[in-house]
Amino acid sequence: MSFDAEPPFDSEIREALEEYEAQSSGKQKVSTQLAHISPMALFLIRNSGGAISNEKQANFVLCLFALVAIACSVFLFSRIPKKSEYTLPPIYKEDVTPLNRETIPPNVLNKLPYKNAR
Repeated sequence: MSFDAEPPFDSEIREALEEYEAQSSGKQKVSTQLAHISPMALFLIRNSGGAISNEKQANFVLCLFALVAIACSVFLFSRIPKKSEYTLPPIYKEDVTPLNRETIPPNVLNKLPYKNAR
């Protein structure tokens, strides 16, 4: 009896094994390509739904986001009023209620102006 003869399904197993090796080597290539990409760019690539397909596009989107954030910050901080724009109206002695007169120190109360003083 000779054991040199290959069974008929051996060629199918070899083809399946070669196909599996080809698929697994393709996955390794993809994972080594993504190994050098920054985590933020990788997050954009994975979660963009296919709109961002490579590192260059992801970096462009990140730079664009940074520019928009800086522009919004400049706009919002330029809208803050200066201290001189929100001064309180003067408090006159006549406007202080008798109950509040008792709580205000005399030296502060004496510095308050009269309404009709010229």
